[in-house]
Amino acid sequence: GGGGGGGSARSRARSTDMRAPRARAPSLSLSLATPPWVARSDESEGSRPAQDHTHHVESLKMCCGVLAILSRDEANKLLIARDGMRLLCAIMEQHLGRADLLEAACDLLWSLAFNNPLMKEVIGRQGGIPAILKGVKMHPASADFLKSACGALSNMCQNAHNQSLIAAHGGVPCLLQVCATTVLRACHHREA
Repeated sequence: GGGGGGGSARSRARSTDMRAPRARAPSLSLSLATPPWVARSDESEGSRPAQDHTHHVESLKMCCGVLAILSRDEANKLLIARDGMRLLCAIMEQHLGRADLLEAACDLLWSLAFNNPLMKEVIGRQGGIPAILKGVKMHPASADFLKSACGALSNMCQNAHNQSLIAAHGGVPCLLQVCATTVLRACHHREA
């Protein structure tokens, strides 16, 4: 039961120390199409797939959050873009149904693109814009996700090539539809 048995897996999981366990720490140099934390390579041999999937998504959200903080340093932005941009886009594509994960990924893209013309270009060329717009189309009523998605798009559309990409991937009608839907929802709420 209770007490001071330090070193158990449970006590390590509850720790507030942000250091990753050595055996499970992913390398930033991964550029796999399917990263280990997304692929089905868990030790439990699929004993609880739904719960494992939820844990994977939560882990991915946390990784995006930590990377967003790390991206405040320009050298880290370069590492993240070089070694993780395709990976991030693949994660977004694989989890289009999860607005919460897409929100975290968009926050990372927003942070990467902030005041960095090179990052804006890299994100555009590596598939960030279509991934964001697919999420916007799937989650037009998720205010938190839309704030992050539009923040990322706002930073990225300061690049002329990205403006063309946003338009080519249906971004203008998509965003106008979100605006119209939001206005209609607001009108219905006032009437009710």
